[in-house]
Amino acid sequence: AFNGGDDIDEYLKQSRRVLKVVGEYMHRRLSDMGAVVQKPEGAFYLFPDFSAFSEKLARKDIKTSQAFCTALLEDTGVAMLPASDFGFVPDHMGARLAFVDFDGNKALELAAGEFADQELGEDFVASASPKMVTAMDRMEGWLKAL
Repeated sequence: AFNGGDDIDEYLKQSRRVLKVVGEYMHRRLSDMGAVVQKPEGAFYLFPDFSAFSEKLARKDIKTSQAFCTALLEDTGVAMLPASDFGFVPDHMGARLAFVDFDGNKALELAAGEFADQELGEDFVASASPKMVTAMDRMEGWLKAL
């Protein structure tokens, strides 16, 4: 791996393509929901801020990031880590969301095969990481119902 080679170069190329498109998809979906989130630049997680929902959440007695993540998990099955686990004050309505709940081998095969000669987009995300699409749909519905 340290010496590189065609196999490693292709793996890295496709891995970057996959994580880039999934990250951009997640960023767009979260932003469209009303979360404040920076666009990913090479990581496999996002740190969305749901402070815009603080008043609605407080009416449901959700006043900490821990309570937010617990309620989201119980109500939707979507798991995130509370911002308080990363040094934020407990009432900061942020969370860390890793966007890796998909079959990496399948995603790499699709990226290098069926989607090789095209820019990856939402059709790829739907094919390669359907659980991430479902998670965003469930989270969006939950936030709208607050």
